[in-house]
Amino acid sequence: MFIWPRLFPGCLVYGADLQEDRLFDSPRTDHPGPTVPEDLDKSKLKTFVVDQASPESLAKFYKDLGSTTFDVIIDDASHNFAYCKQTFEVLFPKLKRPGFYFIEDVARTVREPQQNVGDWNEYLRGKIGFLYSAIIDAKPNVPEDQDSVIVAIWKI
Repeated sequence: MFIWPRLFPGCLVYGADLQEDRLFDSPRTDHPGPTVPEDLDKSKLKTFVVDQASPESLAKFYKDLGSTTFDVIIDDASHNFAYCKQTFEVLFPKLKRPGFYFIEDVARTVREPQQNVGDWNEYLRGKIGFLYSAIIDAKPNVPEDQDSVIVAIWKI
């Protein structure tokens, strides 16, 4: 989360994680989370505890976001297709036009419950209002069942 405000000084970054000790403003006294670097404006970062497997948690997150919309959404959470699909369905309406939605840790071939390119191709085929592609293979030289692909969706 700390790199984005440095790359895009005008941005506001929203982060969500299941484990609150991974969030910079964690209320846990035994593990307060990462320390925001001194040269970074903490007001540029907002964090939420969200369970991607829970429809109720995702609905609360959606509600907590209010009228907030995003230019870019990156799903770097569960590698489980059902959870990532559920998150996509909740967050995609929050994506501006034009906007980009990235889902990382996608395998090229089936390895249950690991999400794979086929899952996303089947789900996204025929959807109207956006283009998509498994265009980024971050580690092209790893075995076929590894999670090296990023699915990129462009909302137009």
